[in-house]
Amino acid sequence: MSVILVLISLWLPFYFVKYTTRLYASLLMLFTLLCQIISFINAYCYTFSALNSDAQKFYQQSVTGLSFNTSGSTIYPFVLHKLYIFDSSMLIGQTLSIIAYEFAALVLYQLIKQLKFEKYALPILILFSINPMEMIIRAGILRESFQQLFFMLFLYYGLIFLKEKTRLRHLILLLIFGLFASSLHFGIAVAVFFTAVYLLFNKIFSFHLRFDRPLRNLTYLMMALLGYMMFMILKTHLLSFFTFSTLYALHIAAANTQYTNTVSSGTVTSFIQAFFNYMFYPYPWNISSAVSFYAGVISFSRFILLYYSIKEIKKMHDENIQLAKLKMIILVSVLAVAFVFSIGTNNYGTSMRHQMLTYWGLVLLGVPGFFHATRRKKSKCKKYALSSPMTTI
Repeated sequence: MSVILVLISLWLPFYFVKYTTRLYASLLMLFTLLCQIISFINAYCYTFSALNSDAQKFYQQSVTGLSFNTSGSTIYPFVLHKLYIFDSSMLIGQTLSIIAYEFAALVLYQLIKQLKFEKYALPILILFSINPMEMIIRAGILRESFQQLFFMLFLYYGLIFLKEKTRLRHLILLLIFGLFASSLHFGIAVAVFFTAVYLLFNKIFSFHLRFDRPLRNLTYLMMALLGYMMFMILKTHLLSFFTFSTLYALHIAAANTQYTNTVSSGTVTSFIQAFFNYMFYPYPWNISSAVSFYAGVISFSRFILLYYSIKEIKKMHDENIQLAKLKMIILVSVLAVAFVFSIGTNNYGTSMRHQMLTYWGLVLLGVPGFFHATRRKKSKCKKYALSSPMTTI
């Protein structure tokens, strides 16, 4: 079983050529090979520290079938257990995680096409794939690759739902992938709910209700009722989620990558501080080791990508409001996920793992934003040089 899955993972980039480009698929093959090498090393040679705790727990649960309940942390090994009936190799869970990454890269390309970023597809894929920490996580028996894939699919069909005529299949797929993502972590469920409300708001106010379109009006009504039902369900669990998150933050406080998290105080400033720490810690003045230096470089890259993501949306708002709105939805959605996860995180080791859910969105918007800003700056410099009066000696 493990050998078959490995071969499938190596075949998928060739299959994806029909949906992407040869260069994009070739790069995907390269990163898949790197992930498979890491997977093999972790299974047979050396256990990476990032895959030493939760990944080992998920593996044991998947093989033995013990300690299952209905939470996201056990639905994942419960599903894996069905495959581990045939083989007990760690490569099964690890390769499935790599395959989820490959499909996420395919969805990323479809999002690139939706936003008309095909010109920057290769640098987007490189930044999406090259983070060493994320490569290790993708090669482990962890939920993050599947959380990322399902959340990306949820947003992809959300954008399709906004751009094109209202179709029932888009709504169904939107709900299915939102449910899949939510089933793996309650924090994602909270973010999915607010994203769904944001999508509904944009859909309703982008297209006026018309009496000659009863089916479309009925679809909006169904979405509104569904949103209300989700809100009532979440309302009963949000307080318990906040309590669990603060307790979890205390649980992981012993990590050597700890930072201060004071959201238990419940003040607005404490939530803002938690969010900034989650996104950008360690700050330059907190760097004191090789690990913190690496984390600091990744945090700085997130800051740069967020800055250029905002610039890209601002630029597009002046040129194409519809595209700017789609980009804003992606940015708001990934930042909503980051905000929810920041509540229960107080060390940058854990935040780097959870950032897989948000980093792709910053890369998707920030890379084109960087190139567009650079091109505008060069254009301004050229115009200034041409308009400057010639001086003679």
